[in-house]
Amino acid sequence: MMVEKKSAVARTPARLTQKARDLKAAGISPALSDSTLLELSNFIARQVIYFPSGLRRLEMQLDADGNLKLQLDGVVKTDSALELETTLFTDKALTYERIVELVGSNNNCTAVSTELLTALIWKESGFKPAAINSGSSATGLMQVTKDAVDDVNANTPSGTHFSHSDMTDAEKNIQCGSYYLGLRIKRAGNVVKQGLEDYGTGAGYATNILACEKCLKGNPANPQLCLNAIHT
Repeated sequence: MMVEKKSAVARTPARLTQKARDLKAAGISPALSDSTLLELSNFIARQVIYFPSGLRRLEMQLDADGNLKLQLDGVVKTDSALELETTLFTDKALTYERIVELVGSNNNCTAVSTELLTALIWKESGFKPAAINSGSSATGLMQVTKDAVDDVNANTPSGTHFSHSDMTDAEKNIQCGSYYLGLRIKRAGNVVKQGLEDYGTGAGYATNILACEKCLKGNPANPQLCLNAIHT
C-alpha cells in the first residue's frame, strides 16, 4: 500500500556544512566541532538514496539544547515508513536544570527519584546527549546499549518501542533508559541498590549515585557540588 509521508532532501552537504559554520561563527553554537560538521555532511549525503521521489528540502535547525535537527519538508510516496526527522547532537552538555526537567517528564521508573536518576545520568554521560562509548554500544545520557533497548522493547507495555539509533535523543534516551533501570530493579527483588549495580558496572556502582541523590535532596542550591563528588 502506498502512503504519503512528509520528507525531503535537497541541500548539498557542502551547503549545509557552510550554513553550520556560519552559525558557529555567529556564536550560536560554540560547541559545534568540525568533526560534527563532517558527520552531518556525510549523513545528509547518505540520506538521498532513501527517498525515491518528491525530494524538496532538508533544513538544519538548532534548538535551545544545542541540538542540530535535520528538518525534512515535502511529500514523498513510498511503500515503507520513513523516518521524518533525524537529530544529530553536538558534544555540548545540557544544564542541570534542563536534565531535571527532562527527567521529570520522561522518567518511566517509579522506583527512583528525580535526584537519583539525575545523578546516574551525570555519572554515565556528564549530561551529554551525544556521549558514545567507543568500546561498546552504550549511547546517550544514560549510556543505553543495543541489548538494553531490545530488553525494553520485549518487556514493556504493548506499543512501547525504541530504536537504538534514537538514543542520542535526550527524551527517548531517558524514557528507554529508565524503563531498563526499572526492569533491573524489579529483577533484583525491588532492591534499588542492587538494581543500580546490575544496570551499571556491578558492585560499588551504586554507592556514589545514592550519596549524590541524598546530597541533591539536602543541598538543592548547590547541585554541582553534589555531582562533582561522583567523579572525584
